Amino acid sequence: MKLHSPKFEKSLKRGVKRTIRSSKSLKAQYRRAKKGLNRQIPNRFLRPIWPLAIGLIIWSVSHATGRVQAALGMITLYTAVVLCSHVVTLLATLYRPPDFWALFLLPMSDREIFQWEFEKFLKRHAAWSLADLLCASGALALYLDSSLAHWMGICLLAILSWISLLGMVFFCAARWPRGPYQVVVGGSWLFGLVILWGGKLIGPPLWHLLDSAAPVIGLVLPTGWCPSLFQLLMPAGQWIVALLLIPIAMIIWTTKDSLAVLRSRFKFHEIIQPEVPDLVPEKYGTDPDDDEADPESHAETATAREVPPPITRRVGVTTTEEIIQSRQFMAQEVWNGDFFQKLLWKWFTNRERELAEFAFAEKLTIPKSWLKVLRNFLVVVVSAWVAQLGSRSLALGVLCIGVFITAAHAVGLVWTSGRTFRRMGSSGVNIPMYAVYPVTLPELSRVLFKISAIQLPMLIAYASAAACLIAYFTSYPLLLALVMGIKAGILACAARFITVSLGFSAGTNDSNGLRLRSLALVFLFLGGTIMFFGFGGASLFIPHPLIADLLLILAVIDAYALFKVYAWFHATNKFDLMNMPRR
Repeated sequence: MKLHSPKFEKSLKRGVKRTIRSSKSLKAQYRRAKKGLNRQIPNRFLRPIWPLAIGLIIWSVSHATGRVQAALGMITLYTAVVLCSHVVTLLATLYRPPDFWALFLLPMSDREIFQWEFEKFLKRHAAWSLADLLCASGALALYLDSSLAHWMGICLLAILSWISLLGMVFFCAARWPRGPYQVVVGGSWLFGLVILWGGKLIGPPLWHLLDSAAPVIGLVLPTGWCPSLFQLLMPAGQWIVALLLIPIAMIIWTTKDSLAVLRSRFKFHEIIQPEVPDLVPEKYGTDPDDDEADPESHAETATAREVPPPITRRVGVTTTEEIIQSRQFMAQEVWNGDFFQKLLWKWFTNRERELAEFAFAEKLTIPKSWLKVLRNFLVVVVSAWVAQLGSRSLALGVLCIGVFITAAHAVGLVWTSGRTFRRMGSSGVNIPMYAVYPVTLPELSRVLFKISAIQLPMLIAYASAAACLIAYFTSYPLLLALVMGIKAGILACAARFITVSLGFSAGTNDSNGLRLRSLALVFLFLGGTIMFFGFGGASLFIPHPLIADLLLILAVIDAYALFKVYAWFHATNKFDLMNMPRR
């Protein structure tokens, strides 16, 4: 689908270039503006390299284990993460497109705009996942030294896997758009960093666990059905796996209906919010009809008794004036719901209470959120226990998937930031929410740190329980698993210093361009992050308790030092709190 004329664009570009070359002032403006353009150039160079990196990882896993099962399990897990990432990207591309207002001004129907955005998703995102699957499958074929016929079969399986992946993406976006996709994607990046910097320590046991649980993971996760068909190309493969073609065909068959659902929801119209009710302080929280000094209010009330009462609540003019004159409208709302809200409210200073109201307008419901984690974890325990009756490999597969999802959920609660770093579009640039108000990095970060610290006991309890559960199913010493769980909880909470720094950095131009200042910040932050994961990973697996505890302390100090370094860079006011939206 084309909305432009290539011939017209070519002639227009030539005319603009001629005009710029003829004027020195325009040349200077062009050079200044060019610094903010092409911010996606690194991604354009790095994205083609990513499929090769995936192929190298798959080949390394096959070489480390000496079996294809672990590599197939890795492909299954990676495809599941890509599935979640594509669902998030598809929903954002269709329903929150940055170019919507430009398209809205054109004489285009909703169906044409949908087709334009959908094709953009296929070209910019979905096409690259095909390259990833082809490289991953090619790495397996290269490891097995396959023949030409096997190479052709592997390529066909990769294409079939990509088609079924798109079918699942469309199905999830249409039928389950509010799934925990962002949690899975974020957790996978964190897990990948842990593996990257603790490879020699946790790599061998992790590959062994993946090798034993890969067959079950391939059957439990729909993204593993196509990779499981790889056994048909092996000499000792089981032909019963061909039955997986039935659910794969059903997934592909739902594609047309899923796209119809997505297209039916694609209706842009002006959203008219209902009139909000008056927010009345507790002193005036009675019936607004009691305003005796306002005859107009009585007239309105008498009229309202003759017709159905309005939905919104209104107070009289004198009541409004009294609330303003007595400054009751500036009264601060108190968090006095559950135990954690009361504790936080006592711990906060007056300024931090105002910032907490800004960041979490609907207040924090910490117990309710952690009860969901507990519920999901109990489901994982029961499911793994029942799966153990069938086979230990099935139990390990269920356990790995369940612990990964619940761990991502638990860490997300500790790292919550509310609407602090939410971006708002304004005049073609993105501005983080905190930058619109007189809010500084130190005071706002203290609020987020306190919210994370108060959840540390629940995080340690969850990490310890998860570690003991894994140790039970893998015959690992329970006492060592308990200690590792406690350390993992402390490290996850300490990583909050890094995530807060990244949250502030995401809304600035601190890493753009090749300035000496930006390069220094990037290298310092990367080096410090590598040290954090190195110290933290070593503290989990080094048997000597004194050295392990010392490394744990160094990891926490390193994370805090990273935050202080970034805060110093941020306080110099050299960074712009606006950036261009990604398209």
